[in-house]
Amino acid sequence: MDWKFTVIFFQFGFLVVGKMVLVIQDSLIKCDEYEGEKRAHIFDMSSIELIPINDTHTYLNGTLQFLQDIHHGWKARVYIEQRRQNQWQIQAFDRTYKDLCDNLAMLKEPFYPYIEHMKKCPLKAGDEWFFDMAVIKLDEKLMSMIPSHYTGEWRGTFLGIFHVDDVEKYECKRGFGNIYDI
Repeated sequence: MDWKFTVIFFQFGFLVVGKMVLVIQDSLIKCDEYEGEKRAHIFDMSSIELIPINDTHTYLNGTLQFLQDIHHGWKARVYIEQRRQNQWQIQAFDRTYKDLCDNLAMLKEPFYPYIEHMKKCPLKAGDEWFFDMAVIKLDEKLMSMIPSHYTGEWRGTFLGIFHVDDVEKYECKRGFGNIYDI
């Protein structure tokens, strides 16, 4: 279940699986807490989109372009939060990568099937990853087992941490969605 949310929060879509509906907002936003001098632009994913096909399948399509050179030592954190009592609380998934470059080549990573044939680190500014209608399939049985307290507002965050001229910089993207019980 973890990877499905991290992939799905990239763009608009909705999926109806079992008794739950996942509705994703149509755009990612920058995280307010990483503005100004701390902010870096690592990649452009403005053309990435999700195209819902049916209750359990959607397509990932578009291009992710790297705007900075990426090398080993690229730290990242991916986490999912649920709003409870007007506060965001980490739920379901919280993963820190000491070196995301190392993990890009690991078969066990949930994103590996989508990038297995793409160039890995080191990456140069201008390198691109193309997603040509890559199928994302949700496990219907797993989705049907989501507890009812998981309904509500959710947000997924990708925080990339890397160094520019020995200064730590951040790329933070966040997507929002809702899970409804039907």
